[in-house]
Amino acid sequence: MEHKKFNPGYRGKMKGANMGEEQTNFIDMNIAMDVEAMKIAGNYAWEHLDRSDPVTSFEIFVVWKAKILQNWKFLISTSLYDGMYYELTYNGDKHEWYLDAYKKFENRRITDEQD
Repeated sequence: MEHKKFNPGYRGKMKGANMGEEQTNFIDMNIAMDVEAMKIAGNYAWEHLDRSDPVTSFEIFVVWKAKILQNWKFLISTSLYDGMYYELTYNGDKHEWYLDAYKKFENRRITDEQD
């Protein structure tokens, strides 16, 4: 099975009737950053798939994101059953991305002790 680069695609611009140019530019940049973060995480997931797995496609989605000044932070997951999630950081000063890949081992419920 040949694995190709993941490309979520760009589905056009979101322009509303009452949006100014500055707001439209921010929305376009927001979408572009989402797409780039998903491409980076998607490519990483493709590169690390078990070659014996019959997976030919999967969904990728942004769980959470924040923009502080010129920096962006994304938490991204996929529909794969591999327990992985990805943290992507964009350093706006250096114009570079950082990827951290994590595997979830366990989810425990811990309750507060009440007197």
